[in-house]
Amino acid sequence: MSANKHPDFRVRIPEELKEKIRVSADKHNRSMGSDIVARVEQTFNQEDSATPSTSNVLIITAMYQTLREEGYTHDKAEQVITDSVKKLLDMDFIKKNYNNAVADD
Repeated sequence: MSANKHPDFRVRIPEELKEKIRVSADKHNRSMGSDIVARVEQTFNQEDSATPSTSNVLIITAMYQTLREEGYTHDKAEQVITDSVKKLLDMDFIKKNYNNAVADD
């Protein structure tokens, strides 16, 4: 058995992407394989973070501005947005997708 406990994983990538990985690996003083692993881990960490995505922030900001323009007070607009987000989180298909994603981990 090999001393290396990391399994091989081969993947084909475009030459341009390979060059970007090479440059990044050189910049960070690591191998190309280590650079790829670090970048993949970073994407999973970003997905797992509680920080909302930029697009979600923009959507909520637009909702808030629209409600304010329609005459809602700050508190009422905040409540409408909070209630809307709670309803979205309660939707069955979101729960199912979340549970499937967690089960895959």
